[in-house]
Amino acid sequence: MPEAIQNLTSLRELNLAGNRLSFLPHTLLDLKNLQRLLLYPNPFLAPPPSYAPLPTPPSSQIATPAALRAHQLPLRPPNTSPIPTLVEFSSRTLAANFILADISKAPELPEYIRNKAMHAELRHLWRDTCSICGTWYVDGPTDEDGLGCIEWYDTLYGNDAVPIWRGLCSWRCVEKWDTLCEDTLHDKSKGM
Repeated sequence: MPEAIQNLTSLRELNLAGNRLSFLPHTLLDLKNLQRLLLYPNPFLAPPPSYAPLPTPPSSQIATPAALRAHQLPLRPPNTSPIPTLVEFSSRTLAANFILADISKAPELPEYIRNKAMHAELRHLWRDTCSICGTWYVDGPTDEDGLGCIEWYDTLYGNDAVPIWRGLCSWRCVEKWDTLCEDTLHDKSKGM
């Protein structure tokens, strides 16, 4: 599901049931006019052991704002820079400054670079931006399983334990996001 769903600002009902989704994009949280969200069945990611559901059933919480209940960040490989990789930077540059038709006509380019350029252009068309700093990105930090930053929300239009994927551009932004999540969860635990 593309992050561009946030552009459907008048959307009132969304049925995502039966689509084999593992998670939803964070931009779904920005749909202010959404009143009904059907999610099951889908093979969503299971929440981590730290997840503690709210005591009241989700059906009674449809009008309650979504509540962050847990988060999981990707494991950062050792000796990895907090700034975007050279491949990420090059991909952004290719997508933003060149016409893909010209890149595909360059026979001297290795197939890997040509494929990366096509992938970058598609991501550029979707305008995926980092939810921390707003920078456009091609591929954010992930762990060896390909997972990035995941949050679990309760009371998301009557649904609990909903995994939300948050797109970030660099490990530096992952660190900022982790701090924000920890602060939010700490504040909620103090308020209970």
